[in-house]
Amino acid sequence: MSAGARSIRKPAATLVVMEVLGFALTALLLAAGLVGSVVPALPGTALIVAGALVHALVTDFAPIGTGRLLILAGLSVAGESLDYLAGALGARKFGGSRWAQAGAWAGGIVGFFFG
Repeated sequence: MSAGARSIRKPAATLVVMEVLGFALTALLLAAGLVGSVVPALPGTALIVAGALVHALVTDFAPIGTGRLLILAGLSVAGESLDYLAGALGARKFGGSRWAQAGAWAGGIVGFFFG
């Protein structure tokens, strides 16, 4: 084995620790995502997608696959978009102006990142 090849290989113990940490992070993200689906302050769907991404990275995309991960991300974006649309439509239904609708939409998007 050449000197370059030896520097690239990692000890088996390091790989096991990294897998355990990856699975622990996955479990934490998924649990926080489930809590976030009930608690408005946490972005539940984004945390679930992040947990799925970490799991895919730890397992080399074997159980999930890129296609399923993209479908999950697309469903997450669609769900968040419908949530913001519902706020804007609710503002219109209860007599809000166009500015109120735009504010509900913009507030939802800003709240996703900073709320």
